[in-house]
Amino acid sequence: MTIGEVENITGLDRANIRFYEKEGLLSPLRGGNGYRDYSRADVDTLLKIKLLRSLGISLAQIKSLEAGELSLAAALGDRIENNAHERYRLQVSDMVCRSLEVNHEDYSTLDPQPYLRQLSADPAAAVPREDSVSVQNIGPWRRYFARMLDISIYTVIWYVFLELVLRVSVFSRQVIWEYVDTFIAFGFMLFIEPLMLKLWGTTPGKWILGIRVYAVSSGGSRRLTYAEGLRRTWGVIVRGLGFNVPIYSIWRLWQSRKAVLAGEELPWDEECVVSPLDSRRWRVAAYLGAALVLGFALSITVLRSQMPRHRGAITQEEFVENFNDLAKYFDCQLGGTLLTDGTWRMDKTYLGNSQITVSDSAGEPVIVTGDDGGYTPSPLPQLSFKTLDGELVGVSFDYNVSGSAFVGILDIMQMMQISAGAFVGAQPEVRVISDDMAIIMENSALNSLEGFSYEMAGVTVACDIDNSGYDLIVSTLMPTAELSSLSLSFSMEKNVL
Repeated sequence: MTIGEVENITGLDRANIRFYEKEGLLSPLRGGNGYRDYSRADVDTLLKIKLLRSLGISLAQIKSLEAGELSLAAALGDRIENNAHERYRLQVSDMVCRSLEVNHEDYSTLDPQPYLRQLSADPAAAVPREDSVSVQNIGPWRRYFARMLDISIYTVIWYVFLELVLRVSVFSRQVIWEYVDTFIAFGFMLFIEPLMLKLWGTTPGKWILGIRVYAVSSGGSRRLTYAEGLRRTWGVIVRGLGFNVPIYSIWRLWQSRKAVLAGEELPWDEECVVSPLDSRRWRVAAYLGAALVLGFALSITVLRSQMPRHRGAITQEEFVENFNDLAKYFDCQLGGTLLTDGTWRMDKTYLGNSQITVSDSAGEPVIVTGDDGGYTPSPLPQLSFKTLDGELVGVSFDYNVSGSAFVGILDIMQMMQISAGAFVGAQPEVRVISDDMAIIMENSALNSLEGFSYEMAGVTVACDIDNSGYDLIVSTLMPTAELSSLSLSFSMEKNVL
């Protein structure tokens, strides 16, 4: 029999059943699925315990009865004697209560000494504690949504670290990284959740949905130790969530759902009890609010990460830092790092069918030409800066190409967008909580060889193109004449009064 079936037969909560098991009063076998398999003898033992505990027989006496160290007659005799003491105690208590009532005592002016003396004749028998706290089963969806909120919190913490510290755009990576992120979130969960269970007996997701986790002992309920919480959390990750492995994780969640609906004990809950605090309706609203807060926090983080680090009246050096930082964040394939004088330190080899761009001993780009024609990557042009009293007020560069080969200009296109983001995006008028940066990037995108011009945040941005014989196919210049040529001039200038 499962623990759910035993609950139905005996009327005992699983917390009581598990407590009696831990006390050594019954020892159910384990089935092939790892769950407890209770026998009819276990049920009979529980019913005996239920009867004797209802009569007030202590747990220690029941253990002695099971071990054959005490007869039932002796245990009942002790109980009858105790009942007599309790009746006397109740009579004394009733007498003192009536005295308080007749004397019209008020709490603020009450003198307890005379009444305590009346009670002193009573041996003050201790009231037995319940063996455990009565619990109710929690539905699988309530448990699932609580878990998902907790994992979302750990994931958002990791995403914020990636965005703001490591400068990684979390939404522009390959899908495989999502699984890496999940495992890292599991790592946070594995060490943080046991601490929260030890300190508070719940987690943010569980608290919002009114769920607590505790252990049972001879003294009643208590919070889990860190080791108990760690074992429980590891069980949730492995057997409950299936390590988030595709297909397998869905199967594990489905099996857990079936177990909860069948009233079975989940493997990771063997050392603890999961019970509801309450089912107040505000908890659903609080859950939705928490989810919105997490989404808002992540959105703000992403928007802030897309902004240049230095803002306001920036210097030439700060622009260069902005440029390199944004180029890294947006994973631009420029093949080099911008230096403060506008030149480049090539740190990546450009590979093409006919040319390779490398750096010489001085760090300057050098074009090595092959024998066959084909795709040609473009060299990186030097940037020119214009300053006024130390403040950067203008940035520009020129790019020229000619010939009969296909020319890739993805790096030139990215240079314009990143330059605009690093300079226009640094202006105070550009807001963090807005789509201003997205507008800057979109306006600075080269979609045709007709160029573009716009003004934003007090900066005029222009791309002038003189083209003869090239067509733009995505990010490649395709020659349409025997000798094609193109001259591009990109500039940004702050409107200074």
